[in-house]
Amino acid sequence: MGEPDDLPMPTVVSGRSVIDAANTCVVLDQVNGPLVLDIDGVVLRRGDDVVPITVTEFLLLRELITHPEKALKRVHLLRAASPDGRQHLRAKNLPPHIRRIRTKIEADPDNPVIIKTVRGLGYRFDPQG
Repeated sequence: MGEPDDLPMPTVVSGRSVIDAANTCVVLDQVNGPLVLDIDGVVLRRGDDVVPITVTEFLLLRELITHPEKALKRVHLLRAASPDGRQHLRAKNLPPHIRRIRTKIEADPDNPVIIKTVRGLGYRFDPQG
């Protein structure tokens, strides 16, 4: 293993979010404690605790964070949650999935600041939160 100086330094995406140099971990929230989405490990952590997340929730969250500040259409998110090309998730089921993600990552899911609804279009990840 390399010396500490040899390790990749994280890149600041915004005041709230940090993604590591290898694009494998994203710190979603530094304000309310470190909330990290490990993209390679397919795991969400708050501090040392694993936050249970379904595959669908993970795929949706990964898609949102890889397009920060961009409003993603519902159809785009539905496709992202169906990597095999067969759309298992229906449009009417998207809001409950987003709601469950918000309960896991937002300090106040009723007033989201990380994943925002874009009326008539879809959702946006706001790294500034």
